[in-house]
Amino acid sequence: MTKHHVLVVDDCEDVRFLLSLRLQNLGFEVLEAVDGHDALSIIEEDYDKEIEIILLDVMMPKISGPKLIQIIKERYEGRNIKIVCITAHYDEDIETDLRSIGVVDVIKKPIKGGVLDKRLRTIIGSAA
Repeated sequence: MTKHHVLVVDDCEDVRFLLSLRLQNLGFEVLEAVDGHDALSIIEEDYDKEIEIILLDVMMPKISGPKLIQIIKERYEGRNIKIVCITAHYDEDIETDLRSIGVVDVIKKPIKGGVLDKRLRTIIGSAA
């Protein structure tokens, strides 16, 4: 069985740890990045891992979530990487703005129970 690769990008170590643990328990192979620069390095260096989904915090230092999305869409256009944003400051306008720049889903923090699994499985299923 092929493992799906997910890159978790969040400046909060506890959030990264919990998301990574949850994703690994669900059968995903997980890479972690502490900020946008780290994420770009990982995408470039781990090209062979075929990152399918990026789970991205909207509010981060150095490079904001929306700016990172723009860079990824420009640099890696042919890679078909799905971007899912996570945010503690959710509202419909934010979701609309994020979807308009290519985000496939927005999940509100704290992430409840089976929400993450269900959403990621839906995204992977739609990409198959």
